[in-house]
Amino acid sequence: MFFSLPSMAEIYKYKDANGKWQFTDKPPKGGLKTETLNYKGKKKSSVSKNLAEKLTNKFNPATTIEKTTLAVVSIETSLGTGSGFFVSNDGYIVTNKHVVRPTEFKAWKKSDKKFDEAKAEIKVAERELAERAEQLKNMEAELSDYKKDIDRYNDREKKVAYAEYDIYEKRLNKMKSNYRERKKWLDSRKRELSSQDSDFSFKSASAKFSRQFKVTLKGGTKVTAKLIKLSKEHDLALIKLDGHITPFIDLTHIGRVGQGMKVYAMGSPLGLKDFVTSGIITSKRDNSIYTDTQILPGNSGGPLVDEEGRVLGVNTQKLMSTASIGSEGFGIAIPIDNVVKEFSAYLKKQDVDDED
Repeated sequence: MFFSLPSMAEIYKYKDANGKWQFTDKPPKGGLKTETLNYKGKKKSSVSKNLAEKLTNKFNPATTIEKTTLAVVSIETSLGTGSGFFVSNDGYIVTNKHVVRPTEFKAWKKSDKKFDEAKAEIKVAERELAERAEQLKNMEAELSDYKKDIDRYNDREKKVAYAEYDIYEKRLNKMKSNYRERKKWLDSRKRELSSQDSDFSFKSASAKFSRQFKVTLKGGTKVTAKLIKLSKEHDLALIKLDGHITPFIDLTHIGRVGQGMKVYAMGSPLGLKDFVTSGIITSKRDNSIYTDTQILPGNSGGPLVDEEGRVLGVNTQKLMSTASIGSEGFGIAIPIDNVVKEFSAYLKKQDVDDED
C-alpha cells in the first residue's frame, strides 16, 4: 500500500472497558479519558480554476483515449491509493467506496486479522520463553547442587565428576546464550509489532472518518476533494473538487457493452499515475462487466471506456485465477448505469453536501 495522511478533522483516541485503544471522530460518552489527535494539512498550492483548459493546453491530446485520460485522477487515503474520474465540469468525481472507506472491505479486514495473528504468535513465543527460563533456572540449581556433591568424592571420582560438570556447564551456558538471543529477538519483534499496530490503527481511524482526500490530476497537480456520498448498495462513492472547471467523462453518452468489443481501463495501478491498459469485454452478468483488460491494485475506481471514450463502467476488482498478481483472471467493473442511478441528484447540481 502507498501511505499518506489526508487532511482530516479531529480524531479522539481512548481506551474502552477492555483496555483496547479506540478511535472516533466524536468525543466518547461516559467521561472516558481521551487524547485528541490533530493533524494539519499541507498548505494548498495555487491551482488554475479552469483545469479543463489547463490540462487540454498542456497535453494537447491527439486521440479520444488521450482526451479521456484528462478526466482521470488518483485518490489517496491513509491506507493506500485508488483511482477516480470527473463526471461533471464542476468537479464531481466517481470512485469506488473501498477506495475512500477501505476499512469496510476484505483487504483491510485481512490486514487487521494478520495483526491479530501476529499478536497471538507473540503470546505463544512469550509462554515458550517463560518455560525455557524456568527450565534454565532449574538446570542451574541442579548443576550447583551437583558441584557441592563433588566435594564429598575422592580424588579419582572428583576428576571424573568435574569433567562431567564442565560438559553440563558448557551445555547450560550455550542454552542461556540461545535464550538471550531468542529474548532479544522477541523484544525487538514486540516493539516492531507495537509500532506497526499503532500506525495501522491510526491510519485505519483516519481512513474510516476522513471526509477530505488528496487527489492528483493528470500531470501531477494535487488538489483536495470532499466526500459527498457513499452508496449503500454498490461499491461506489462520490467526492467533489470545489471551485474549479474540470474535464469530465460525459455520463449522457454512455457506451453499449458488447461481448468481444475493445475496451480501455484507466487509472493508477500499483501507485503508477496515469496508466491505460486495453482488452476486450469477455462477459456481462450478475450486474457486472467482465474484461480481460489488466486491472491491478490502484486501478479501482477508474473508468472502463470504449474506443470512442464513452464510459461503460467503474473498475472495481480483479477475479484472480491464481494468488499472484499478474495478467491471469478477469477485471470486474460496475456498470455505469448504477452510477447514474445512484448519484443523479448530485449530478443535476442539487446542492447536497451530506454523506448518506
